[in-house]
Amino acid sequence: MLGFLVLCAAAFSVTTAAVDTFEACERRGLELVSIYSQTEENAIELALGNNTNGIGHGFWTAGSSLGSAFAWFTTGSALSYKNFPPGQPDNPNTEKCVELFRLANGTWRWNNYVCNAELPYICQTKPNCCYFN
Repeated sequence: MLGFLVLCAAAFSVTTAAVDTFEACERRGLELVSIYSQTEENAIELALGNNTNGIGHGFWTAGSSLGSAFAWFTTGSALSYKNFPPGQPDNPNTEKCVELFRLANGTWRWNNYVCNAELPYICQTKPNCCYFN
C-alpha cells in the first residue's frame, strides 16, 4: 500500500488565549491543529522552519485535558502520539492546554500550559489528514 499524507496548516502570529483559537480557526474555515503522528509533526515543524515565535512558549494546538487525560478537543480523540519532554505534562490542575514549542536547540516539543495565556496558534484544513491508496 502506498500512502500520502496531505496536511495543510497555517501558523498565525496573532496571539490569543487557547479558548479563542477554536473560533479564530473556524472563521477561516479551518480547525485548530491536532497531531496524530511523528510524520504530521515533522511536516508542521518543517513548515514553521526557523520561526522564533515558538521559543519559550510556542503555538496552541487542539490538545487539552479532559479530567486526567489529554485529548484533541476538536475530535475528542485521545493523544495516541505524544511529544512531551521528560517531566511533562505537569501542573494538571492549572495547565490544561497543549502548546507546540521550540527549545533553544531547535527541537520541538509539547508542553501543557495555562489556557488563558495568549500565544500564536496553528490551524489546519479539515479533516486533519488524508491517506490515499
